[in-house]
Amino acid sequence: MFVERLQNPCVGVLREIVSHYVPKFKLTTLQHAGRKAVYGINLDISSRRAVHYEPNLDEESDRKQLEILESFKISPEDCALNSGIWRVHPQTIEHHGLVLQESGFKKLTASLIVNYVKVVKKKIHLLKIHKYIDPQSSVIDSYMQHLRNPPLENLDLKNPDEDANILINVYSTVLKSFLAWRLNTTRSEIEQIWKTYPRIKHKSLKYICWALDILEHDLGFTLEKIRRHGYLIHSYPPNILDTLKRVPQLCGKDIKTVFHTHPKIIMSSTRNILATAQHLKDYGVPDSAVQRCYEVFTLGSASMQRRLQLLHTVPKLRPFAENPRVLQIVHYQRKVSARLDQLQELQRQCASLHLLTSNQAYFERFTREGVDRTRGFDVVTYLAQQLSSEELAIRDYLGRHPFWCSVSCDSVQNTLEFLLRDGFETKDILSNLHLVLYPRDKVECTLKDLSSSEAVTKALNIVSATNPQKVPVLCKKTELALCLYFLEQDHHFTGNGIWNTS
Repeated sequence: MFVERLQNPCVGVLREIVSHYVPKFKLTTLQHAGRKAVYGINLDISSRRAVHYEPNLDEESDRKQLEILESFKISPEDCALNSGIWRVHPQTIEHHGLVLQESGFKKLTASLIVNYVKVVKKKIHLLKIHKYIDPQSSVIDSYMQHLRNPPLENLDLKNPDEDANILINVYSTVLKSFLAWRLNTTRSEIEQIWKTYPRIKHKSLKYICWALDILEHDLGFTLEKIRRHGYLIHSYPPNILDTLKRVPQLCGKDIKTVFHTHPKIIMSSTRNILATAQHLKDYGVPDSAVQRCYEVFTLGSASMQRRLQLLHTVPKLRPFAENPRVLQIVHYQRKVSARLDQLQELQRQCASLHLLTSNQAYFERFTREGVDRTRGFDVVTYLAQQLSSEELAIRDYLGRHPFWCSVSCDSVQNTLEFLLRDGFETKDILSNLHLVLYPRDKVECTLKDLSSSEAVTKALNIVSATNPQKVPVLCKKTELALCLYFLEQDHHFTGNGIWNTS
């Protein structure tokens, strides 16, 4: 049937999605007359049926898939006849295959893996009738063996008429009883974990036992902590061991310490952790900043890279690139982008890092009050870094200006970058620091006008007359002071010169 479909001229062109080490077996989804043939079954793409991701083209994932399929003794020919197998994640193939083996399935096929959800929803007696499971065997006894034969009296397991029950229900009952005993808790707490993390019911008993042993003995997690972070129950043991081996330290801290403080990172693959660490290094994010927000390692490395790029391209975010809390913006990038758009609609210019990443109640209160100002932390941090000065000194100096907290950090950045490009030294800027609070266009225009200013010319002539030996030259420091003077002259030195409008 599959070959006949390939010969159908209406099907369209097939393309291979595998590299040189996997010849001819991985086939893409077949398209025909607005429908897709997935797992050999036509699905209407306009319906609400299951959505399948594009085939994974990553060589390492392909290699892992082949190794797992080979371990289950599933032949390439079988995979070619069930092309949907290539759309299943390697870990999913492994877990589903192990669950079927632990349930007593004598032989695994690609079709069983692909249709796993349908298979485990069948009653056990039907599976025995069709010889998938030995009719003389007990599924529960098989589970007990893979759970290393825990004491039945401690499991509180009511032995049901297993043949009349659905396979996944029996599996879930055994697993819940085991977890309640293994984690020293009540059945009701396990039920709550089950509702929160329903994927646990499709994880291998072998791997769950292995994961719990690693968490408790290798990482030193208490049973209470494992219960509190229920997702750890279905963590992937080979990945945990691989991370411990290949990443002994993560951004200056022991990996075990990081796992204790941020358990969710345990769920990230070793490759993702290494790739994310490399992206952070490439963008110059120091370890001290990473240690404030290890949560970024729970993001995908590709997503992390895109967010770091966005950080350096959005004008409102660029001043935060070297802020110690910069990764808060990266971690909450979607929320930050939405809030920037909302502030722009409200014509608010001051967007602090705290405001962009704070809880919703704080942000709503800020927008409701209508005050367009910050506490100045971001401006002080930015200037202290760029001018190599103490934050306290920067704050004391800026605090003399009545409206310094009403200037956005990106406006300060634009003015400072202009002054540095124009040849002014940091010591001269520090002596006239209030100038960075003024819009760049105003500062640039005023500096150009200084050479033609009658007042400046008259002052230079007086200097020349009183000291003929000295050639009157306007030094950089004085130039900045005069610029600040003329910016405020029309506003009677009230500080109102910082506004773009009069």
